[in-house]
Amino acid sequence: MKKRILFLSGLIISAFFLYLALRGIAWSEVKRSLLYMNPIWVFPATALFVPGYFLRGLRWKLILSPVKECKTVNLISTIIISFMINNLFPLRMGELARAYIIGQKEGMSKSSALATVVMERTFDGLTLVFLFSISFLSYALLRSVRNLRIIGGLALGTFAGVFLLILVLIHYRDSLPSRVQRLCSLLSSTWAEKASHWVESFLQGFMVIKEKRLIAYIAGCSILIWLIEGFGLYLLSRAFGLGINYPIALSVMTISCIGIAIPAAPGYIGTYEAFVRYSLAIFSVSGNKAFSFAIFVHTLYFVLILSTGLFFLNRQRLTFSELKKNI
Repeated sequence: MKKRILFLSGLIISAFFLYLALRGIAWSEVKRSLLYMNPIWVFPATALFVPGYFLRGLRWKLILSPVKECKTVNLISTIIISFMINNLFPLRMGELARAYIIGQKEGMSKSSALATVVMERTFDGLTLVFLFSISFLSYALLRSVRNLRIIGGLALGTFAGVFLLILVLIHYRDSLPSRVQRLCSLLSSTWAEKASHWVESFLQGFMVIKEKRLIAYIAGCSILIWLIEGFGLYLLSRAFGLGINYPIALSVMTISCIGIAIPAAPGYIGTYEAFVRYSLAIFSVSGNKAFSFAIFVHTLYFVLILSTGLFFLNRQRLTFSELKKNI
Protein backbone atom coordinates (compact mmCIF):
# COMPACT_ATOMS: atom_id res chain seq x y z
CA MET A 1 0.00 0.00 0.00
CA LYS A 2 2.82 2.38 0.93
CA LYS A 3 4.66 1.65 -2.32
CA ARG A 4 1.47 2.28 -4.28
CA ILE A 5 0.99 5.65 -2.60
CA LEU A 6 4.61 6.61 -3.33
CA PHE A 7 4.21 5.49 -6.94
CA LEU A 8 1.04 7.57 -7.38
CA SER A 9 2.78 10.55 -5.75
CA GLY A 10 5.59 10.17 -8.29
CA LEU A 11 3.08 10.17 -11.15
CA ILE A 12 1.48 13.37 -9.84
CA ILE A 13 4.89 15.06 -9.53
CA SER A 14 5.81 13.98 -13.07
CA ALA A 15 2.47 15.23 -14.41
CA PHE A 16 3.07 18.62 -12.80
CA PHE A 17 6.55 19.01 -14.28
CA LEU A 18 5.38 17.71 -17.64
CA TYR A 19 2.71 20.43 -17.61
CA LEU A 20 5.42 23.02 -16.95
CA ALA A 21 7.57 21.57 -19.74
CA LEU A 22 4.68 21.59 -22.24
CA ARG A 23 3.23 24.99 -21.34
CA GLY A 24 3.26 27.33 -24.34
CA ILE A 25 4.84 24.77 -26.67
CA ALA A 26 4.07 25.03 -30.42
CA TRP A 27 4.15 21.46 -31.71
CA SER A 28 4.79 22.55 -35.28
CA GLU A 29 8.04 24.16 -34.12
CA VAL A 30 8.98 21.10 -32.08
CA LYS A 31 8.43 18.88 -35.12
CA ARG A 32 10.50 21.25 -37.25
CA SER A 33 13.40 21.20 -34.76
CA LEU A 34 13.40 17.42 -34.64
CA LEU A 35 13.21 17.05 -38.43
CA TYR A 36 16.03 19.49 -39.13
CA MET A 37 18.44 18.49 -36.38
CA ASN A 38 21.90 17.52 -37.64
CA PRO A 39 22.46 13.80 -36.88
CA ILE A 40 26.21 13.98 -37.47
CA TRP A 41 26.67 15.25 -33.89
CA VAL A 42 24.71 12.35 -32.41
CA PHE A 43 27.36 9.73 -33.23
CA PRO A 44 30.30 11.22 -31.26
CA ALA A 45 27.93 12.08 -28.39
CA THR A 46 26.76 8.46 -28.29
CA ALA A 47 30.36 7.19 -28.47
CA LEU A 48 31.11 9.02 -25.20
CA PHE A 49 28.82 6.49 -23.52
CA VAL A 50 31.77 4.03 -23.53
CA PRO A 51 34.48 6.03 -21.68
CA GLY A 52 31.84 7.52 -19.37
CA TYR A 53 30.66 4.13 -18.10
CA PHE A 54 34.18 2.70 -18.04
CA LEU A 55 35.12 5.50 -15.63
CA ARG A 56 31.99 4.81 -13.56
CA GLY A 57 33.05 1.17 -13.27
CA LEU A 58 36.62 2.15 -12.38
CA ARG A 59 35.39 4.60 -9.72
CA TRP A 60 33.14 1.99 -8.13
CA LYS A 61 36.07 -0.46 -8.15
CA LEU A 62 38.12 2.09 -6.16
CA ILE A 63 35.28 2.65 -3.68
CA LEU A 64 34.85 -1.11 -3.24
CA SER A 65 38.57 -1.88 -2.96
CA PRO A 66 38.78 -1.74 0.88
CA VAL A 67 35.91 -4.26 0.99
CA LYS A 68 36.68 -6.54 -1.97
CA GLU A 69 38.59 -6.52 -5.24
CA CYS A 70 36.01 -6.77 -8.03
CA LYS A 71 36.27 -7.15 -11.79
CA THR A 72 35.71 -3.86 -13.60
CA VAL A 73 33.59 -5.49 -16.32
CA ASN A 74 31.18 -6.86 -13.67
CA LEU A 75 30.89 -3.42 -12.12
CA ILE A 76 30.21 -1.67 -15.46
CA SER A 77 27.50 -4.15 -16.43
CA THR A 78 25.89 -3.90 -12.98
CA ILE A 79 25.85 -0.09 -13.13
CA ILE A 80 24.15 -0.12 -16.55
CA ILE A 81 21.55 -2.66 -15.36
CA SER A 82 20.83 -0.52 -12.29
CA PHE A 83 20.39 2.60 -14.44
CA MET A 84 17.99 0.68 -16.68
CA ILE A 85 15.95 -0.41 -13.64
CA ASN A 86 15.84 3.19 -12.39
CA ASN A 87 14.37 4.12 -15.78
CA LEU A 88 11.73 1.39 -15.69
CA PHE A 89 10.72 1.11 -12.04
CA PRO A 90 9.90 3.63 -9.28
CA LEU A 91 11.61 4.45 -5.97
CA ARG A 92 15.19 4.18 -7.28
CA MET A 93 14.99 0.40 -7.20
CA GLY A 94 18.08 0.27 -9.39
CA GLU A 95 20.31 1.23 -6.46
CA LEU A 96 19.06 -1.75 -4.43
CA ALA A 97 19.35 -3.99 -7.50
CA ARG A 98 22.96 -2.92 -7.92
CA ALA A 99 23.81 -3.99 -4.36
CA TYR A 100 22.04 -7.34 -4.88
CA ILE A 101 23.67 -8.09 -8.27
CA ILE A 102 27.24 -7.30 -7.23
CA GLY A 103 26.72 -9.11 -3.93
CA GLN A 104 25.68 -12.24 -5.82
CA LYS A 105 28.32 -11.88 -8.53
CA GLU A 106 31.30 -11.13 -6.29
CA GLY A 107 30.21 -12.98 -3.13
CA MET A 108 30.18 -9.95 -0.86
CA SER A 109 27.82 -8.43 1.68
CA LYS A 110 24.90 -6.67 0.02
CA SER A 111 24.74 -4.09 2.80
CA SER A 112 28.41 -3.22 2.23
CA ALA A 113 27.73 -2.92 -1.49
CA LEU A 114 24.76 -0.63 -0.78
CA ALA A 115 26.97 1.63 1.35
CA THR A 116 29.41 2.00 -1.56
CA VAL A 117 26.48 3.06 -3.77
CA VAL A 118 25.58 5.75 -1.21
CA MET A 119 29.22 6.86 -1.22
CA GLU A 120 29.28 7.01 -5.03
CA ARG A 121 26.07 9.05 -5.19
CA THR A 122 27.49 11.46 -2.62
CA PHE A 123 30.58 12.01 -4.79
CA ASP A 124 28.29 12.56 -7.78
CA GLY A 125 26.30 15.18 -5.90
CA LEU A 126 29.34 17.07 -4.64
CA THR A 127 30.95 16.99 -8.10
CA LEU A 128 27.79 18.33 -9.76
CA VAL A 129 27.54 21.16 -7.24
CA PHE A 130 31.23 21.96 -7.85
CA LEU A 131 30.77 22.07 -11.63
CA PHE A 132 27.54 24.03 -11.21
CA SER A 133 29.40 26.68 -9.21
CA ILE A 134 32.36 26.89 -11.58
CA SER A 135 30.27 27.13 -14.75
CA PHE A 136 27.91 29.73 -13.29
CA LEU A 137 30.66 31.82 -11.74
CA SER A 138 32.29 32.02 -15.15
CA TYR A 139 29.19 33.90 -16.32
CA ALA A 140 28.60 35.81 -13.08
CA LEU A 141 25.04 34.49 -13.06
CA LEU A 142 24.77 33.63 -9.39
CA ARG A 143 23.85 37.23 -8.58
CA SER A 144 21.07 37.46 -11.12
CA VAL A 145 19.53 33.98 -11.01
CA ARG A 146 18.36 33.84 -7.41
CA ASN A 147 16.30 30.64 -7.69
CA LEU A 148 19.20 28.68 -9.11
CA ARG A 149 21.47 30.00 -6.38
CA ILE A 150 18.98 28.65 -3.84
CA ILE A 151 18.81 25.26 -5.65
CA GLY A 152 22.60 25.07 -5.75
CA GLY A 153 22.85 25.95 -2.07
CA LEU A 154 20.29 23.33 -1.08
CA ALA A 155 22.05 20.68 -3.18
CA LEU A 156 25.43 21.55 -1.66
CA GLY A 157 23.97 21.44 1.85
CA THR A 158 22.33 18.07 1.21
CA PHE A 159 25.37 16.29 -0.21
CA ALA A 160 27.80 17.92 2.23
CA GLY A 161 25.47 16.82 5.05
CA VAL A 162 25.48 13.23 3.78
CA PHE A 163 29.27 13.29 3.53
CA LEU A 164 29.58 14.58 7.11
CA LEU A 165 27.15 11.89 8.30
CA ILE A 166 29.35 9.26 6.66
CA LEU A 167 32.38 10.67 8.52
CA VAL A 168 30.48 10.49 11.83
CA LEU A 169 29.42 6.89 11.15
CA ILE A 170 33.02 5.92 10.36
CA HIS A 171 34.21 7.59 13.57
CA TYR A 172 31.81 5.48 15.65
CA ARG A 173 32.23 2.34 13.52
CA ASP A 174 33.61 0.17 16.35
CA SER A 175 30.90 0.95 18.88
CA LEU A 176 27.84 1.54 16.67
CA PRO A 177 26.95 -2.14 15.93
CA SER A 178 26.91 -3.04 19.64
CA ARG A 179 24.80 0.04 20.42
CA VAL A 180 22.31 -0.93 17.72
CA GLN A 181 22.25 -4.49 19.09
CA ARG A 182 21.50 -3.30 22.63
CA LEU A 183 18.73 -1.03 21.37
CA CYS A 184 17.13 -3.69 19.17
CA SER A 185 17.40 -6.36 21.87
CA LEU A 186 14.53 -4.58 23.63
CA LEU A 187 12.34 -5.89 20.80
CA SER A 188 13.94 -9.19 19.79
CA SER A 189 17.31 -10.80 20.51
CA THR A 190 17.35 -12.59 17.14
CA TRP A 191 16.51 -9.43 15.23
CA ALA A 192 19.06 -7.46 17.29
CA GLU A 193 21.88 -9.77 16.20
CA LYS A 194 20.88 -9.46 12.55
CA ALA A 195 20.62 -5.65 12.80
CA SER A 196 24.06 -5.45 14.41
CA HIS A 197 25.58 -7.56 11.64
CA TRP A 198 23.84 -5.47 8.96
CA VAL A 199 25.15 -2.20 10.45
CA GLU A 200 28.67 -3.61 10.70
CA SER A 201 28.60 -4.73 7.05
CA PHE A 202 27.06 -1.44 5.92
CA LEU A 203 29.77 0.61 7.62
CA GLN A 204 32.40 -1.57 5.96
CA GLY A 205 31.32 -0.07 2.64
CA PHE A 206 32.41 3.41 3.80
CA MET A 207 35.97 2.41 4.69
CA VAL A 208 37.38 4.00 1.54
CA ILE A 209 36.94 7.36 3.28
CA LYS A 210 40.06 6.56 5.34
CA GLU A 211 42.20 6.18 2.22
CA LYS A 212 43.27 9.69 1.19
CA ARG A 213 44.98 8.53 -2.00
CA LEU A 214 41.90 6.60 -3.11
CA ILE A 215 39.65 9.56 -2.30
CA ALA A 216 41.74 11.75 -4.61
CA TYR A 217 41.43 9.20 -7.43
CA ILE A 218 37.68 8.84 -6.86
CA ALA A 219 37.22 12.62 -6.92
CA GLY A 220 39.25 12.81 -10.15
CA CYS A 221 37.13 10.05 -11.74
CA SER A 222 33.94 11.82 -10.66
CA ILE A 223 35.02 15.08 -12.29
CA LEU A 224 36.02 13.29 -15.52
CA ILE A 225 32.73 11.36 -15.62
CA TRP A 226 30.64 14.53 -15.46
CA LEU A 227 32.90 16.51 -17.79
CA ILE A 228 32.41 13.75 -20.39
CA GLU A 229 28.66 13.73 -19.72
CA GLY A 230 28.56 17.50 -20.18
CA PHE A 231 30.58 17.30 -23.39
CA GLY A 232 28.12 14.77 -24.79
CA LEU A 233 25.29 17.19 -24.02
CA TYR A 234 27.24 19.98 -25.70
CA LEU A 235 27.71 17.89 -28.88
CA LEU A 236 23.97 17.14 -28.95
CA SER A 237 23.23 20.86 -28.54
CA ARG A 238 25.21 21.43 -31.74
CA ALA A 239 22.85 19.01 -33.51
CA PHE A 240 19.95 21.32 -32.63
CA GLY A 241 21.87 24.56 -33.22
CA LEU A 242 21.16 25.85 -29.71
CA GLY A 243 24.14 28.21 -29.84
CA ILE A 244 25.43 27.34 -26.36
CA ASN A 245 29.04 26.64 -25.41
CA TYR A 246 30.57 23.91 -23.24
CA PRO A 247 30.32 25.73 -19.85
CA ILE A 248 26.64 26.43 -20.51
CA ALA A 249 26.10 22.75 -21.41
CA LEU A 250 27.67 21.85 -18.05
CA SER A 251 25.29 24.23 -16.32
CA VAL A 252 22.27 22.69 -18.05
CA MET A 253 23.51 19.20 -17.16
CA THR A 254 23.96 20.00 -13.47
CA ILE A 255 20.56 21.70 -13.20
CA SER A 256 18.82 18.78 -14.94
CA CYS A 257 20.56 16.27 -12.65
CA ILE A 258 19.35 18.19 -9.61
CA GLY A 259 15.88 18.13 -11.18
CA ILE A 260 15.75 14.38 -11.76
CA ALA A 261 16.72 13.82 -8.13
CA ILE A 262 13.13 14.86 -7.33
CA PRO A 263 11.14 11.65 -6.68
CA ALA A 264 8.87 11.30 -9.71
CA ALA A 265 7.63 8.63 -12.12
CA PRO A 266 10.06 6.01 -13.52
CA GLY A 267 12.42 7.33 -16.18
CA TYR A 268 12.36 10.91 -14.79
CA ILE A 269 9.48 11.76 -17.15
CA GLY A 270 8.54 15.42 -16.87
CA THR A 271 11.25 16.48 -14.44
CA TYR A 272 14.03 16.11 -17.01
CA GLU A 273 12.14 17.97 -19.75
CA ALA A 274 11.09 20.82 -17.45
CA PHE A 275 14.52 21.42 -15.93
CA VAL A 276 16.30 21.26 -19.30
CA ARG A 277 13.78 23.60 -20.90
CA TYR A 278 13.89 26.26 -18.20
CA SER A 279 17.65 26.05 -17.65
CA LEU A 280 18.17 26.68 -21.38
CA ALA A 281 15.71 29.59 -21.16
CA ILE A 282 18.26 31.35 -18.92
CA PHE A 283 20.61 31.36 -21.90
CA SER A 284 17.98 32.70 -24.31
CA VAL A 285 17.12 29.39 -25.99
CA SER A 286 13.49 29.33 -27.13
CA GLY A 287 11.08 27.02 -25.31
CA ASN A 288 10.21 25.07 -28.46
CA LYS A 289 13.82 24.38 -29.34
CA ALA A 290 14.75 23.57 -25.74
CA PHE A 291 11.83 21.14 -25.38
CA SER A 292 12.72 19.42 -28.69
CA PHE A 293 16.29 19.06 -27.46
CA ALA A 294 15.15 17.71 -24.08
CA ILE A 295 12.86 15.00 -25.46
CA PHE A 296 15.47 13.91 -28.02
CA VAL A 297 18.29 13.64 -25.45
CA HIS A 298 16.00 11.93 -22.95
CA THR A 299 14.84 9.39 -25.54
CA LEU A 300 18.37 8.77 -26.84
CA TYR A 301 19.82 8.03 -23.42
CA PHE A 302 16.77 5.97 -22.44
CA VAL A 303 17.19 3.74 -25.51
CA LEU A 304 20.95 3.43 -24.97
CA ILE A 305 20.55 2.41 -21.33
CA LEU A 306 17.63 0.07 -22.09
CA SER A 307 19.37 -1.77 -24.93
CA THR A 308 22.71 -2.22 -23.14
CA GLY A 309 20.96 -2.97 -19.84
CA LEU A 310 18.90 -5.76 -21.41
CA PHE A 311 22.05 -7.16 -23.05
CA PHE A 312 23.92 -7.34 -19.73
CA LEU A 313 20.83 -8.62 -17.88
CA ASN A 314 20.63 -11.53 -20.31
CA ARG A 315 24.39 -12.09 -20.19
CA GLN A 316 24.29 -12.36 -16.39
CA ARG A 317 21.26 -14.70 -16.62
CA LEU A 318 19.10 -12.40 -14.53
CA THR A 319 15.40 -11.63 -14.84
CA PHE A 320 13.26 -8.71 -13.71
CA SER A 321 11.17 -11.04 -11.55
CA GLU A 322 14.29 -12.32 -9.73
CA LEU A 323 15.50 -8.79 -9.06
CA LYS A 324 12.08 -7.63 -7.90
CA LYS A 325 11.82 -10.62 -5.55
CA ASN A 326 15.23 -9.99 -3.95
CA ILE A 327 15.15 -6.22 -3.56
